[in-house]
Amino acid sequence: MILRKRSILFIAATLLLCTYSLFLSTPASLEAEADAVTWHVAVTGTDNASCGSSSNPCRNIQFAIEQASSGDTIKVAAGTYTYTSASNRCQSWYGTTGVLCIDRKQLTILGGYSVSNWHTPNPSLNQTIIDGQNSHRGIFVLQTSVAPTALVMEGFTIRNGLARAIPARGGLDAIFAFGGGMFVDRAMLTLRHVTFDSNKAVGENTTTAYGGSGVGGGLAIHSSTNLSVLEHVVFHNNEARGGVGPERGGMGIGGGMYTYGSTIRGNYLTFTNNLAIGGSSSGSGISAGEKADAQGGGLALQVGSNSEFHHLIVTNNRAIGGNAPNGSSGGAFGGGIFGEQANIALYDSLIQSNLAQGGAGRNNSSAPFSMGGGIAADASNMVVERCQVLGNAARGGNSTFLAGSAGGGGVAIQRLSGVTLTTINNTIVAKNVAVMGDGPDKSASGGGGGLYFNGAVATVEHTTVANNVLGNSPMQGIGALIFSYGAATPATVQIRYSIVANHTQYAGAAALHTQPGNSLTLLRGLFDGNTTDVAGSVNGLETMIAGSARFVDPDNLDFHIRSDSAAVDAATNSTAVLDVDAEERDVHRDIGADEYVPLIPEIFALFAIPNGSNKVLVSWQTLNMNAVLAYYTLTVYCPTGGSAPNGMSCGTPKNVGTVTSYQLTGLTNFKQYSVKVEAYDTGNNLLDAEQTTVVPTDIFVFLPVIRK
Repeated sequence: MILRKRSILFIAATLLLCTYSLFLSTPASLEAEADAVTWHVAVTGTDNASCGSSSNPCRNIQFAIEQASSGDTIKVAAGTYTYTSASNRCQSWYGTTGVLCIDRKQLTILGGYSVSNWHTPNPSLNQTIIDGQNSHRGIFVLQTSVAPTALVMEGFTIRNGLARAIPARGGLDAIFAFGGGMFVDRAMLTLRHVTFDSNKAVGENTTTAYGGSGVGGGLAIHSSTNLSVLEHVVFHNNEARGGVGPERGGMGIGGGMYTYGSTIRGNYLTFTNNLAIGGSSSGSGISAGEKADAQGGGLALQVGSNSEFHHLIVTNNRAIGGNAPNGSSGGAFGGGIFGEQANIALYDSLIQSNLAQGGAGRNNSSAPFSMGGGIAADASNMVVERCQVLGNAARGGNSTFLAGSAGGGGVAIQRLSGVTLTTINNTIVAKNVAVMGDGPDKSASGGGGGLYFNGAVATVEHTTVANNVLGNSPMQGIGALIFSYGAATPATVQIRYSIVANHTQYAGAAALHTQPGNSLTLLRGLFDGNTTDVAGSVNGLETMIAGSARFVDPDNLDFHIRSDSAAVDAATNSTAVLDVDAEERDVHRDIGADEYVPLIPEIFALFAIPNGSNKVLVSWQTLNMNAVLAYYTLTVYCPTGGSAPNGMSCGTPKNVGTVTSYQLTGLTNFKQYSVKVEAYDTGNNLLDAEQTTVVPTDIFVFLPVIRK
């Protein structure tokens, strides 16, 4: 196996802040001033000393920011807002700026209003846009030692932002670019209903050593140790691009979003079509022990970040290593999500159709590696719970000599040192691919079409690993590869109550492959349709069962199980509570991510209504009956002194076929009858029953006809 040496990202760690004094920690919440003011901004407004009221709005958001005090709110009407000279103060003080620049204040900025309605925002109807015009960063949020800074923002689209280096800061800041749409530096952030669209962070081209790195195409958050909250935020078509360098290109990190040393909670975030791409170089491709790697096409979480995400959609993002035609090209890590020395918890999310692609180069001494088409984590604690990782790809780079290796088409976990742990529960890892790049020497190998564990300690439970794919030999582990290369300790993996199915890529490759010296322990899982189930030493193989998994529609990525699956009720002694869809598991748990719960036929509404003297109309509605229903029976229980319905006997069920209404006649008025409807299947098994009461009557009130 040829793997990259683990690089501890030093970008943000060496971020120089020498141009102003040391930062203070941010408060846990905004401290609203007692005399807080609400400012108003509209494209029809005018910037002057008296602007800001609803009847006399300011013209530019930045002008209102300059007038506002901590605790104030700025309401913004629909329109497009671009860079103005009002932001020049930030340029002169800090060497960088944006369409908006916020420092030493705690502000709430709300979009989606109209000049005729400043009370109820509607961002969909009243689109409020911050546009960098491909020349300026969207928003710069900075905390200094003078006063804390915090931003709450809702209802905006931030587009066409461009972040370049900050030469005034010196050091790496002179060539690195952070946060094309928004750069948050140690400040506190809350975003709701915000879209980052088509923003870029572009590292500088250099004439010495390496190109500058582009970091956080849409959003970069640096050292925000107090909780930052993101809810209903979209990252679309953003880009983090490394610059060109004579020895190697710069890194591209976090195409959509990047964090370093920050605490983040995200709910309902979407990452689509974002790109992290390493810069190119005509040199050796290696400088300061690094290559022009790409990390996190959608999202990159770096050193010291603590994050918890719920309901992410991460699709069609790419991490592409930089090219080095005369040397060693860059690798690619996490087409969708990448974490390094971070704590990451991911729940109820979809990771689909992302790509990690190694760069192209000469590569006569090292191969351009790719790791984690969907998710890659290095030296990180990670929880993946109730997720679907579908159709992602890790592809090694093309080479004149050593073809690039690839590991973990779906999820790749690497632990070269430390004591980090990984847990993957109630998750579907399916139809992912790991494939080597082109090149004459394919000894670099790779593997793990679905899962890849290098030196990792991991537990995989109630997970479905199915229909994953590898390239040609000598790649190993079509479903999962467990090994240790360059790691301080062997990989130790447990796979429990899980389905491993339909791995048939080429003869000699096993679904689960454990290299010597590493440990794989199985417990009560299901093997189905693999050419070879396991290779290498495996514990607990005798606890596994064989049978048909019977997925609903694997061709269309539906890996839920059917009622006739061998996995149903087979997870003996499992105590799992929920399945991949967050539905409760029954007392007899199923193997794999999905718990099959049959639709229960139900008569959910039964009506009996008098509709004439001695007459009652009985009608009912049903759920989930079509596939199983054979017939209904109708039973009428007669009161003392009450006549039986015509054609029926009191208390005796009558088969009424599949109709859902029945007219009863011959009843006795003013007597209370009880009516019961029962549903049966073809085996005469009772499916459901409902009962109600009714009193026939000959008293009906008709409204008089009113004539003109």
